[in-house]
Amino acid sequence: MFDELDRNTDFFNTCEDIRNDAEGYISNCDIAIRGLYSPAKSFYITKIECVNILTSLGVSKNKAKCARNYDVRMLFKELRSKHRNCNFNEIVEMILESPAPRFYMSESRAVIVYYELLNQ
Repeated sequence: MFDELDRNTDFFNTCEDIRNDAEGYISNCDIAIRGLYSPAKSFYITKIECVNILTSLGVSKNKAKCARNYDVRMLFKELRSKHRNCNFNEIVEMILESPAPRFYMSESRAVIVYYELLNQ
């Protein structure tokens, strides 16, 4: 189970890795956007959120949440086909322990979060 602080800390560390690996100048904005589309350690959701994503047909107006929900559902399908003997709750636990293909926030939010963490 994760919270926003965990996500932001991991996002900041990813951005700092990008900064350290960069050859030459790279703006903080570019670093944040590259960080946003880098793999994340987790989906940073609770079990309840994961179950709601998998059982709800609702569509969020938030593009980042839509992308996250789609990726969670695709991972569920993949895990269900690989682990046919596992029940729904076991697959949910696998999702919670799985890395995510990216961080789920808007580009503008990613830049703000990165700047806020740089200035702490």
